[in-house]
Amino acid sequence: MEEMLKSRILGNEFLDKLRISLVVDRAAFDSLCKDLVELSKAWRGQERIDKEVVQLLCVLAPVTQGMARSLEDMQPGLARELSAMATKLDALVLECLSEMAVT
Repeated sequence: MEEMLKSRILGNEFLDKLRISLVVDRAAFDSLCKDLVELSKAWRGQERIDKEVVQLLCVLAPVTQGMARSLEDMQPGLARELSAMATKLDALVLECLSEMAVT
């Protein structure tokens, strides 16, 4: 995998800002989504993938969905937006993982 792509994905601040400051950085989210599309192409047919990136991918959607649930009563509009973001992240992560070669 290209190191620049790995660096952008691991350095993306969407999840950190959401967890720590409860800030929804839509630009960071859009950038992350674009990088995940690129990652799915980079992983196409690969037998080995980067463990550090996989660790992050595994928490993106669940953490985002968890934040959505925690906001359902106080900020239902934001909760719906975060839930939609979680669904999109989940789909993109599944796409990345499905591109791997099956041996």
